[in-house]
Amino acid sequence: LGEDAGSNNEYTPPRPDVRDNERAPNVRDDIMTAPAGTRAELRCRVDRYDERNPITMKWVRENNQTLPYSAQAYGSILFIDNVQPSDAGEYRCLGIDNYGSVHFAVTVNLRVLALPRITLVPRKQVVRPYEHAVIQCTATGDPPIDIQWHAVGREMPSSVRVDRGYLEFRGIQVSDAGMYRCTATNQAGKADSVAEVLVDEVLRNSSMHPGKNSTVQRLPQSVPYYHSATIGGYCTRTF
Repeated sequence: LGEDAGSNNEYTPPRPDVRDNERAPNVRDDIMTAPAGTRAELRCRVDRYDERNPITMKWVRENNQTLPYSAQAYGSILFIDNVQPSDAGEYRCLGIDNYGSVHFAVTVNLRVLALPRITLVPRKQVVRPYEHAVIQCTATGDPPIDIQWHAVGREMPSSVRVDRGYLEFRGIQVSDAGMYRCTATNQAGKADSVAEVLVDEVLRNSSMHPGKNSTVQRLPQSVPYYHSATIGGYCTRTF
């Protein structure tokens, strides 16, 4: 393909057997896809060129933007280390002769895939036994995104229902309490986040017997009242 990854910028073209009227360059535009944080390699692809005219490769970015700070050009290849979504866009490889004339321009469109970003709602919750509890996992990033739920350190309880990004407990039991991991995967890679569910039997007992072994105290006992004054108070409950 006439690619040169050497230490100098001199282009070494292939030597096809072509007629003089076929010596115009045959170039191909490309689309390059790279996950964020990896090394992107943009290649200038030229099928044939007039080998009698030495060519130097020069990489430029669309709209006269500067190349990324981590970009390094080696002949027909442009390397971008730790590529980021801000580096995405159109790059052009120019074939320039010794007189400064541009003989061809190859366009490479760089697409940077972003890892999923997960949001859990709620991340932690305390519920009573036999209540209905739900955790929602949503993910942003380059589609398609696959979302999976797993119980941490054990098999998923049979009573738990998974519906896409939702983890649903119907009639939750004390044994269902624990950590649950949501994993989101796309072409760039995967990300995960953990939610915690606590099941408190004390809450259930107190809701069933609000007057048993409990006292309610109103504080303060008395507050002087003045016109246009604001009065505040609170209740405490002990078991």
